[in-house]
Amino acid sequence: MVTPIIHRLRGIIQLHLFLFGFRWEYVVGIAGFALGTLGSIIEPPVSIFGLSVAVISALLGLILFWKDTLEIRRAEKDLYEVRITSDRLKSLQKSSKYSGHKVINFHERYAIYSSEVNQLLGNKNLEFEFESKKFRMNQVARSIAPFVLRTAFKSERILFNSPKVRLKSDLTTTGMLSGSKVLLQQTDYFSSICTNEMICKEVWSRRANAQIFDGLSLMSNNRILLDLIESKCSNHIGISTLTFTNDGKMIVTVQSAESAQSAGLLAPSGSGSADIEDLEGVSTNFQDFITNAMARELIEECGLVDNIDGLVKTRLIGFSRLLNRGGKPEFFGVSFLNISFDALRITGKEAVFIANIMEIRVNQTNITEFKSALNRFQREHQGRFSFLLYIHLKFLMDYLESSPNFLLSLVTPQDP
Repeated sequence: MVTPIIHRLRGIIQLHLFLFGFRWEYVVGIAGFALGTLGSIIEPPVSIFGLSVAVISALLGLILFWKDTLEIRRAEKDLYEVRITSDRLKSLQKSSKYSGHKVINFHERYAIYSSEVNQLLGNKNLEFEFESKKFRMNQVARSIAPFVLRTAFKSERILFNSPKVRLKSDLTTTGMLSGSKVLLQQTDYFSSICTNEMICKEVWSRRANAQIFDGLSLMSNNRILLDLIESKCSNHIGISTLTFTNDGKMIVTVQSAESAQSAGLLAPSGSGSADIEDLEGVSTNFQDFITNAMARELIEECGLVDNIDGLVKTRLIGFSRLLNRGGKPEFFGVSFLNISFDALRITGKEAVFIANIMEIRVNQTNITEFKSALNRFQREHQGRFSFLLYIHLKFLMDYLESSPNFLLSLVTPQDP
C-alpha cells in the first residue's frame, strides 16, 4: 500500500514542476532571488541593491504563482471535458503518404498499418537523426494543460512524467527504400496526456457556454489525418514485444487496475515506451534503438534487470499508428528470452502496473502447431485483449506467414 502512495506523491511533484515550467516569470523570479542573495554573500556587507533585487524577485514569483493557482482553480470550476465517440475517427481520410495503409478496428479502437512497411522493418536498415530541439505543445494545448493534467490526477491511475523519444518523421515504403533518415525528438509523458490522450475529447467553458478545445484538431486538418511530420501531438514512441521463453511458453502480462493504459486487460510482454536513456550507447541504427528499448522494458517487467547480457534476442515485426491516441506511433517485436517461465518474477516497482504474468504453451518447433496455439489463445481470451495485444497477435500471425522459418529459428532454443 505504501508503494502506490509514494508513486502518486512523486507524480504530483512532477505535475507541479511541469506546470511551473510554463511560466518564465517564475524562473526569472527565482533567478533574481538567487543572484541577489549570492551577490550579498560573495561581497558582504549586504548591499541595498542586492537585497532589493532578491526581495522584489521573490515577491514577484510568489504573486505570480498565487495568481496562476487561483486561475487554475477557477478553470477547474469553469471547464469540463466532453468525451466524443470514436465514430469521428472512422471518417478520417488518409493523406497521400498513408494511402496504401490498412485500418484495424477492435472494439471501436482504430489503427493504420502497412504490410510492406512491416516487412521492410525487418529487412532494411534505417538510420536515425536526433534533433536537439524539444517538442513543444501548441498554444491551445498549453492553455488547457493545467486543467487536463489535474483532471487526470484525480483518477486512480498512477502517472509519472519522464523524458520520452518522439517519432517526428513518417515511416513509409518510399522513404524507407530511399534511405531517408528517421527523425527523432525529445518529448515527455505529460505532453502526451495533453495531446495524444485528448483526441476523443472536447473542453467546454460553462461561463461562455462554448467549446474552447477540440482534440481532433491536433491530429487532423479538414478531416485528413496529419502526417507525423505535421502532427501537433507529442507522439512518443510506444514499444511492445511478445516473448517466448526457452521452455516453450509465450508470455503476456495482466495489467493492474492502476495502469494508465489497458487497466485490467492482457497486454504484450515488454509493453511501454522508448525513453531518452534508450538512446545512450547505441549507434544511429533505428532498429537497434527500438529493439534495445523493447529488451530494456521486457527485463524490467520480468525482474531481470541485473542480468541481461545475451539474455534477450528481439526482432521488429510491425509498426502502426493508433488513431484513438492521436495517431501515436507504436512498434511491435518478437523476443526470445533464454530462461524458463518459472524464473520470471514481478518486482515491487513493476507490481504497481502489472498484476500477473500469464503463460501460453506453444510448440516452438512446428509451424502448424505454433499457429494452432496462437489461434486457440485468441479464441479463448480475446475478450480480455488490450488493443495492443490484438494488433500484436495479428502482426505475429502475418510474420508466421511471411517468414515462418526465421521466426522459429528466433524463438526456438539452440543447442550449445
